[in-house]
Amino acid sequence: MSSMLFLVSLAALSIDLAPAHVAAPVQAASIDDMAAIHDKLQRAVNDHRYDAALVFAKALSVHPAFVDLPPEGQAAIRYLVGVLFLEAGRPDSALPYLILATESPGATLQQWMMRLDATTAIKNPDETARTLVVILGRFPEAKDELFDDFVLQIAASPEVDRDGAFELRLALLRSGWSHHEDSRIWLKLVDDLIARGRGAEAESAIARVTAAPNRMQLFAMRRYDAARPADATFDIGAAYAADLELARTRAEAPGATIEDRNAFVTALWARGRLDEALVLADAILAAPSPDAKAEPEAESGLTWSMDTRAHILMALGRHDEAVEQARAAALRAEYGRPNVSQTINLGGILLRLERYSEARDAVAAINAAQASAYGLMQALQIRACAAHSLSDDVAATALFTLLDAQWRDAPNATYAALACRGDEDGMARLLVEMLADPENQAIGVAYMHRYLDSAPVSNFDRRMTERHFEVIARSEVLAARAAVARVYDIPIINLPI
Repeated sequence: MSSMLFLVSLAALSIDLAPAHVAAPVQAASIDDMAAIHDKLQRAVNDHRYDAALVFAKALSVHPAFVDLPPEGQAAIRYLVGVLFLEAGRPDSALPYLILATESPGATLQQWMMRLDATTAIKNPDETARTLVVILGRFPEAKDELFDDFVLQIAASPEVDRDGAFELRLALLRSGWSHHEDSRIWLKLVDDLIARGRGAEAESAIARVTAAPNRMQLFAMRRYDAARPADATFDIGAAYAADLELARTRAEAPGATIEDRNAFVTALWARGRLDEALVLADAILAAPSPDAKAEPEAESGLTWSMDTRAHILMALGRHDEAVEQARAAALRAEYGRPNVSQTINLGGILLRLERYSEARDAVAAINAAQASAYGLMQALQIRACAAHSLSDDVAATALFTLLDAQWRDAPNATYAALACRGDEDGMARLLVEMLADPENQAIGVAYMHRYLDSAPVSNFDRRMTERHFEVIARSEVLAARAAVARVYDIPIINLPI
């Protein structure tokens, strides 16, 4: 327990932290004198007895004389109770106090940031987005204090209400917030504005879309034509070259993170520069491992380094080594929990190698309680393909039915499942439906672009690729694509569907 509870007064409480488990009842409520309660509170804080501090802080908040305090004094006490509840591991109890505290006219950025911590802890993405909007609007300097990866995740999350997500993305743009992966946020904002009949306001967001894949989408998708400035241009070769150089610069900079180095490895892999990518992946894994408790993000990045290395080994034809590396990644914990992401990827590699029983077994335990809707669909796709290949018709039928019913959760999973079953009619129908659906149009168009040639690394990949090219050459698919998008030649490998 760090000790930043350094000032406790009835007029103003400045706190960064809050603490341990609360066990005692509110016996202090019987004390009539607020000053006496305050003294006990101060001593509890000084002695780091935070469970007792919560008792006394709550007693102050319900004392009859509480209503006679000035608004800033009431807010300070409520804030303290909220902070103490939050650090006690009870964010649901903390949030009402923090909401009341931040609704005070003099609420500080620190108080709003603590409210943000509570909304995040209770996993309420809508309330988290609303809180971020207020913080960015009232405290312009806050954009430099926010954890950028967290903001990026919330701003792109499909779990946030559409209007709330729009307001957050707009607030981020107006605040000047930036992140090296923020292009997808601004592209979503352009979509938000177009959907609201405000495409004419999209120019500033369009100017911030600089990453090659997102910039390409701006020019490929016809829905952006009216919103783009008339003089806007796009050189796809130069854009992808610039992206690669930016990834290199970030990876080679002093203080580069594992995530930065992973991004460069992935960029090399996508461009077919497999030997270079493998050398860099090996170097990442050869370095001293980060402390999982002290650096959970770096520890997670190391797991993804293993995952990427497994895919590179697959592309190089070193299949047994790929499985060994993927299995090692899957065995690592993911923020203290079973590793769902790498387990799914292990199953995918085993499926591609036609080790169907192993693939099915690898993902058999993954369920909705463990995985996101998207992740669950990937696991279901592996199970469906494995069941079909093992002639387990009962299981395969049930799984394909489920994938078809929930295709919007992960269109690529349903498309891949249809491909492994050899259902080209079903693949074409799904692709046409994706192209007609504004939410999934970009995914459908991505299947239609032309990519660098790459040799299939297994017979399974070869069958999938052949079926895919048959489908995207169909007249009804070509017509559906032409109605909504243009096709580009993209200088990267089309990674396996």
